[in-house]
Amino acid sequence: MRWPAAFFVGWIILGIDVGVATSLSPGQRALPSFALPFLVFIALHAPTIAVMWTAFLLGLFIDLTSPRAESAAVVVGPHLLGFMAAAYLVLTVRGVMLRRRIVALIVLSIPAAMLAGLVSVFVLTIRSMYPGGLGVEYSPLGELWRMVLSSLLTGFSAAFVGFVMLPLHGIFHFHDSSRRMVGMRR
Repeated sequence: MRWPAAFFVGWIILGIDVGVATSLSPGQRALPSFALPFLVFIALHAPTIAVMWTAFLLGLFIDLTSPRAESAAVVVGPHLLGFMAAAYLVLTVRGVMLRRRIVALIVLSIPAAMLAGLVSVFVLTIRSMYPGGLGVEYSPLGELWRMVLSSLLTGFSAAFVGFVMLPLHGIFHFHDSSRRMVGMRR
């Protein structure tokens, strides 16, 4: 995988995620993710180590750019762990998917977003139990409901990301392991 291409496209996707997602949300409650469908796209095509590093970096940047509610506190970890769990989910099922189809990206983005959100809510719930907590009122059930709505909206953003990313497949220089012949030269 070409890392400079992934960093450049990921930077643009993160800009869209931070800037545009808040204006697209109904009632500012549930937010679609554009970074998660990008991660699913990478996870469908890239080697495992590249997928996990991409999940780590995207989750870290999402955590650093999303302060918790009214406070300016940044909690590093919820999205990072959630994105890594979502990447692992896609890695386990990508063998049975038609990888170069937009439907695969949409279908996998919704459960990946649900898993990432579930892990994020779990980590924040555990964090809120510490003395001092998150510094704001935190409702795990409200967050779970917001996570489900956000996951469904992420399916729509996956269609947009898919229409943009599938034609750009060649710039990432993914190695297709199904075409590789073991012990033979091409």
